[in-house]
Amino acid sequence: MHANIKPVSLRPLVAHDAGALFSLLADGDVATFTSTIPHPYRPEHAEAFINSRARDSDRVVARGIVVAGHDEIMGVCSLNLFDMHTANVAFWLGEPFRGMGYATQAVLAMLDLAATLGIHTVIASHVQENHHSAQVLLRCGFVPAHQDERAFHGRHAVFINYTRTLATP
Repeated sequence: MHANIKPVSLRPLVAHDAGALFSLLADGDVATFTSTIPHPYRPEHAEAFINSRARDSDRVVARGIVVAGHDEIMGVCSLNLFDMHTANVAFWLGEPFRGMGYATQAVLAMLDLAATLGIHTVIASHVQENHHSAQVLLRCGFVPAHQDERAFHGRHAVFINYTRTLATP
């Protein structure tokens, strides 16, 4: 992690985040490596995403990633619950915020939240060519579990799947 990095925190998404989401996702760079972000990304996509994630459901916890003490989001980290003890973590950061350790901090914070929810096993995956996500997951203690091939943006892609066991409080 970088020596002068500011700590991040996770906070619920709110309506005024739509502009920042749109700005961070409009160029399509993030969509290249995610299966759920459309491209081209439109303002109504940001509004719909926030409306669907504004309140935690029994299946999804989504949080905006912010520098502690600031309000402007720089990405999103989510926890998708499969059952009472297993969840998937997913994350993305806008281009200006990459390579500074923010994603690692955000994932670690989400893992802490998962542990408080009683989650024992967290899984994650990324498309094989997404080396940055691989680095984040490895720094967060995930272990490569297996590879599989899936349809992804109109092609078949190899995904690397990871797992991490949490100590619950």
